[in-house]
Amino acid sequence: MSNPAVIILSECRTKRNESFRVEDNIGESIHIHYENLRFDLTINDLLKLADFLRQVINGIVDNENFQVECFDPVFLKHVGEYLNDIKKIEIVNVDLHQLEVNVKNFIGLPIVSKLKKSIVYKAIKGDDKAYINYSQENDIFMTNEERLLGVKNYLNTHEYPYNNEYIVLFNNQNIIRDGQHRASILLSKKNKYAEVVRIHFKNDKANLSKHPYLKYIFHWNTTRVKNVLRFFWRHYKNLKYRLEAKIKRSF
Repeated sequence: MSNPAVIILSECRTKRNESFRVEDNIGESIHIHYENLRFDLTINDLLKLADFLRQVINGIVDNENFQVECFDPVFLKHVGEYLNDIKKIEIVNVDLHQLEVNVKNFIGLPIVSKLKKSIVYKAIKGDDKAYINYSQENDIFMTNEERLLGVKNYLNTHEYPYNNEYIVLFNNQNIIRDGQHRASILLSKKNKYAEVVRIHFKNDKANLSKHPYLKYIFHWNTTRVKNVLRFFWRHYKNLKYRLEAKIKRSF
């Protein structure tokens, strides 16, 4: 039987630019592609492999505050390269008002700002335009509205942190690395403090820049430059028009 469709479950490139892809070949099997190699697995084989890898990762970290099943898979994918550099994991109480997120400013440049400025928190408060149009990695088969409603219902049904699923911070930074939805909902409910997992890495690896717009600026392409110049030109014309109108009125 030939497979009627192929669904890509996950794909990425390694640090050495090698391709890695996992496919669900409906009606056939699970294919794992690593460069020119292909591994054929049944669904049961894949589940056994996933359970084996879960045990391996838990063994690498070997910390009572870290269990793979308590973290989002997408988050684990991003943190994977730093697992060997973890030196301490602690559960601490933090002020939700001091938590930070990556957002975009009024001209579209990435900046770090307080949780209240996040598109998730704004959506909870009724300003959901940016959130609805946001492209998410998690729960790709759900709309953004469905995901937010799901997290709300989850926190209404289970007291945070349910099943040891904590908001995650790295080192001594207060930038949320996982759990922005949960943090925003807790803050909207007037909670002042919440327990989080703070993962410390050797030499503060995995820290995020407090000024992410600098990297963005130095990696601009032509389209970005045009958009920024167009923004300033539009405001310059508006300012010029107002000044000319004011001068005319003065005469």
